[in-house]
Amino acid sequence: MADVKCGRCDRHYSKFRSRCPYCGALRSNKSKRAVDNDNATWKVVAGVAILLLLIAAVAAILIMTYAGQNTPDASNPDQQGSAEQGGQDGTPTSDSGGVDSVDGEDSTGGDNGQPEPTPDPEPVVLNSIRITTRSGSTRTDITMHVRDVVTLSYRTDPADYEGKVTWSSSNENVFIVLQSGELTAVSAGTATLKIVMGDKTAECIVRVIA
Repeated sequence: MADVKCGRCDRHYSKFRSRCPYCGALRSNKSKRAVDNDNATWKVVAGVAILLLLIAAVAAILIMTYAGQNTPDASNPDQQGSAEQGGQDGTPTSDSGGVDSVDGEDSTGGDNGQPEPTPDPEPVVLNSIRITTRSGSTRTDITMHVRDVVTLSYRTDPADYEGKVTWSSSNENVFIVLQSGELTAVSAGTATLKIVMGDKTAECIVRVIA
C-alpha cells in the first residue's frame, strides 16, 4: 500500500490519514509518496549505470580499433621492418643494395648458396605392348577347346610403364574375355583377342576347336 512521507519528522504513514500519527503534523501538498520517491531514485541509479556501461563499451571499442591499426601485420615484412631500418639514435642504416655479401659476391646474382632446383623427371613413354602367357612368353595365336579357360597377360616396353589396359574379343560367340585376361572358349571358330593401352595395341588370334 502506498504511503506518504511526513514533511516534519520524515516518517512514513498511510495516505488515508490527514495527520502524521507520530508528530501530528497535517499532510501538506508538498508531501511525496515514499514509493514514488524510491522508484524515482532507482530509475536515476539505473540510468546512470546504463550510461556508464555504454561509455565503457565505446571506450573499449575505440581502444581495440586503435590498437589493431597500429599492430604490425605479420604478413607484411615491409611494415615489420620499418622499426629496424634505423639505429638506436634513429639514423637509417646504410643499405648494401644487394651488392655486398659475406664472400664479396653480388647477392643479386650468381651462386648464392641455394641448391639448384631439381628438374621434373621426363615422362615415361610407352613404346610397345604385347600379349604373353603368365610365364612371359609372347603369343600371337592360341588354340583352345570349347569350354577351355586360359588366362593371358601382357608386357610393356618399358617394363615399368603403368597404364590402364582394355581386353576385348572380336566375336564373343567364339570366346569371351574378362578384364583380368581370362579367356573362355564358347564355340568352335576363330576370333581376335585385342588389348589396348594408351595409343598402343596388341592382337592374338584365338582358334577354338570342338
